[in-house]
Amino acid sequence: QYNREKKKNWNCVKRLFPNFTSYRNNWSFYLFPVDCRFRRTMIRITASKWFDAIILLLILYSCVLLALENPHKKMSPSLRYLIDTSMFMMTWIFFIEMMIKVIADGFISGHGSYLRCGWNVLDFMLVLTSIVDVFITLYFSGTKAQHIEIIKGMRVLRATRALRPLRMIRKAPGLKLVVQTLLFSLKPIGNTVLIATIFFIVFGILGVQQLKGKFYYCFGVTANLVRNKTECIQHPDGVWTNYQYNFDNLLEALMTLFVVSTKDGWIDIMRRGIDARGVDLAPRTNYAQWRILYFVSFLLIGGFLVLNMIVGVVVENFQKCQELQDIQSNKARNVLQKWKKKIEQRRNNYWREYPPWRKRIYKLCTSASWDVAITSVICSNVVIMSLEHYQMSEEFHILLEVCNIIFTTTYICEAVLLMVALSPRRYVKNNIKIIEDGKRITISFESCSRDNSSGIRV
Repeated sequence: QYNREKKKNWNCVKRLFPNFTSYRNNWSFYLFPVDCRFRRTMIRITASKWFDAIILLLILYSCVLLALENPHKKMSPSLRYLIDTSMFMMTWIFFIEMMIKVIADGFISGHGSYLRCGWNVLDFMLVLTSIVDVFITLYFSGTKAQHIEIIKGMRVLRATRALRPLRMIRKAPGLKLVVQTLLFSLKPIGNTVLIATIFFIVFGILGVQQLKGKFYYCFGVTANLVRNKTECIQHPDGVWTNYQYNFDNLLEALMTLFVVSTKDGWIDIMRRGIDARGVDLAPRTNYAQWRILYFVSFLLIGGFLVLNMIVGVVVENFQKCQELQDIQSNKARNVLQKWKKKIEQRRNNYWREYPPWRKRIYKLCTSASWDVAITSVICSNVVIMSLEHYQMSEEFHILLEVCNIIFTTTYICEAVLLMVALSPRRYVKNNIKIIEDGKRITISFESCSRDNSSGIRV
């Protein structure tokens, strides 16, 4: 079979077919096999510590040359010649480095090839743009006006030289670990941002229900001279206006809370909330001091807790990445995962002894569709609650109350089904489910029992 394949490879036409590429999949450029002496030499060069050290020094030298360029000062001809010559040499040295690695690892085909690593893709793009810039500069090196304009237009490729310091990250294991930590932290940070968004929405709804329409004041008149909107309008210099940051609707409330979370001018916003008396009423100093709790609690959660959560996520992922780098044997990790799976299977097989009707309820409550459905109901409830606004019509108010009754019934049914599926003992052990279900049901009952919109609903 080997001789048959060898004969086929001598046929120039058949080299274009997939059989040829599959046969030489691990060959570099489909020319150098793994046992080739030349390729082995390239592999030894790339594995040498001196090779990485020399490349790192050249990268540092290239960064120094980039720092010497200053478009606002006239450079001396000798310095300009040194920079241009050195950049030209750096381009071809980095090209030779890339070719050595490509021959050693393979270009794109085969396991562990050059372009299968993201850092190598960055190096490849930098070298490619540098070579294009060199050829354009050499080709249009005349003094014609059109050539000068072309060179000026194509020198935008030189902006990619600013990315050369990023190559140092790969050469330094510590920097590479930090970058990997940031990349691995994107998803957990996204979850933290989602939690922060939920906090913002909850506090925004609270602010709308308590402070909607109450941030108006009489502009142009001393606050103690007017008591309400009517007196302000009757005053010749009075203008009944609203503050830029207010809680009249959810969007305005979210913007106001964002300003508070930045700790920039949050004291002024808190004072306005404390001084607010009611709709069409002029503010009074320290009218409702209990509202300090609202602003301070949000500042603790939105300004400090969320930020510390993000820092904690990054630190935790840094430790995880460091542990992964220290692991030398994948076999031990696989054995550990197998044992964990066996333990989890033993713990999760209690439902197999259930009667058929209870098994169906268990499969329903533990399915992904059930989680999606409950999440959709919760999101719909948040949307319905956020629709409450200042000066609602009676029909719209009745519609909101009916929706709250529907959501309350849904939450009760969810809790009952979970207790049947998990058993009351396991349901009680699951603290998160108890807190979430109890909170949603209590809040929904409180929402349905309200007689007017003056109360606070969370």
